[in-house]
Amino acid sequence: MSERKKSKKGFTLVEIMLVLCILCLLVAVLIKSVSSYLDKGDSASATASVANATIEDAFNNRICKE
Repeated sequence: MSERKKSKKGFTLVEIMLVLCILCLLVAVLIKSVSSYLDKGDSASATASVANATIEDAFNNRICKE
């Protein structure tokens, strides 16, 4: 009897699915983090806009009254 060693080439379906699951989890965490940073950025931008509008309004009222 001749026993041949079967050379393994490629990946099994289970290995590929495991890698895909890990990638999906990483992408989900990344999306959550990015959306959190975008929300913080929008909040800071809105606060800056309100502060700028308030300063402009005060400056315009001061010039108009003089």
